Amino acid sequence: MLVIVLNALAIVLGTGIGIGLKKLVREDAVKSILKVLGVLVIIVSLTGILEAMVIVNDGKIDFQFELLLLVTISLGALSGELLKLEDKFLNFQDKIEKKVNTKRNLTKGFFEATLLFCVGALAIVGTFNAATGDPSLIYLKTVLDFVSSILLSATLGIGVVFSSVIVFLYQGIMFVVFYYSGSMLTNEFINVISLVGYVIILCMGINFISGKKIKIMNLLPALLFAIIYYLVFYYD
Repeated sequence: MLVIVLNALAIVLGTGIGIGLKKLVREDAVKSILKVLGVLVIIVSLTGILEAMVIVNDGKIDFQFELLLLVTISLGALSGELLKLEDKFLNFQDKIEKKVNTKRNLTKGFFEATLLFCVGALAIVGTFNAATGDPSLIYLKTVLDFVSSILLSATLGIGVVFSSVIVFLYQGIMFVVFYYSGSMLTNEFINVISLVGYVIILCMGINFISGKKIKIMNLLPALLFAIIYYLVFYYD
């Protein structure tokens, strides 16, 4: 459990450093940093997508989960649009910003950081491995989250620090479940959830670079559809 605490503390420390750097960096430089971060996010997400989809059989490269990806992302985006999740979140964000009376953009930094730190294979598999005696992946995630929190807070503000609470609760709960329940994750489950999660993160990276609005919140139901798809077609 100590490794989960260290992961959360790394985000707090990284945010503090990023906020300090933000005061020294011009606005145009901040935009450039955000685009660079977008490139890094895209590289990481594409790596995760390929890792989940590409399989090698007898020296031949093949792909899996194409239909799963089409179904879950399409249904997730449709559900998000019908439920107007993005609009509801933005309204909630505006209310919070007005209530705390600040221009620090707390909720945007919190949301972007939480999505980046929690959605992906490292959060799930790393926590699982740590609970079963191998914390190496969580140590790697801690370093990556530390660097990412510096970049995110330098561009999006102090709201990034609050994602550390979600990271601690999210990974902490998984740690306890995995610790007491033993080996319960199949490779298919990890691949399915990670694949859809990395596609969502890829869209976030595109937003960082282009400034064009892909409604990330509206894609989140795809994670639920991914679980349903797994239970229907892969769970024995």
